[in-house]
Amino acid sequence: ADVHGRRGIQILGLFFLSVSPIVFLLIQINHSINPTWFFVAESLSSVIHFLSIGFTQLSDVVASKHRAAAYGLFFGAVMGGIALAPFLAAVLSHIHIAIFSSCVRISALVIAIVWLPETLPLEKRIEAAEVRKCQLDEPASRK
Repeated sequence: ADVHGRRGIQILGLFFLSVSPIVFLLIQINHSINPTWFFVAESLSSVIHFLSIGFTQLSDVVASKHRAAAYGLFFGAVMGGIALAPFLAAVLSHIHIAIFSSCVRISALVIAIVWLPETLPLEKRIEAAEVRKCQLDEPASRK
């Protein structure tokens, strides 16, 4: 992420996050699909988690004196969504919850693709690439 930037990794993480509600919706529609596929799809979202990339993106763009507040707002928004989610079960059916979840996650993916800029400056990426190259060349010079 330090060499190639964070945007692509965030988009890939959001794509993985979008897969599980779609699989859940397909299971709700077609009962012959094995539920194991939902758990496989859900585990994909942990491969590259959007929260960890989101925190690194915040550290790229927020001054250090405001970083704690930015982390708090970001994490509070995520946890607010998790806290409000059970209320959806009271008013929506299983299918409607799956549709809603799919729409929210796909919307986040589309927003990231269209509007999310690269947060890691080019100078830092070049510097990280040079450091990485030195680290890779170092073991070869010891032989």
